[in-house]
Amino acid sequence: MDKRHKKATSLSDDEFYIDYDCYRIKICDSEIELEMEKSRGYLTSSWSGKGKKNKLNKVVKDIFLYYGVSKEDIQNNSERYQTLASILCTA
Repeated sequence: MDKRHKKATSLSDDEFYIDYDCYRIKICDSEIELEMEKSRGYLTSSWSGKGKKNKLNKVVKDIFLYYGVSKEDIQNNSERYQTLASILCTA
């Protein structure tokens, strides 16, 4: 892992640009973790804690609806599209 980390951090932005953010949203006794990589359109979430699942699902659903999916995501049945569809079915 150390070798891979060194190699990855040695790459310039011209070779491999990444715009990654990770957010943690605390709601009562629960936490939602949202990961975004903006240059490739990656968006994923997870949650944990003792909070009500429906409330957490609604927050995640609102986030995914805000960011949406592209026509290309729908046509290619991308992971992002599948995640949104899954969230919409459970919220």
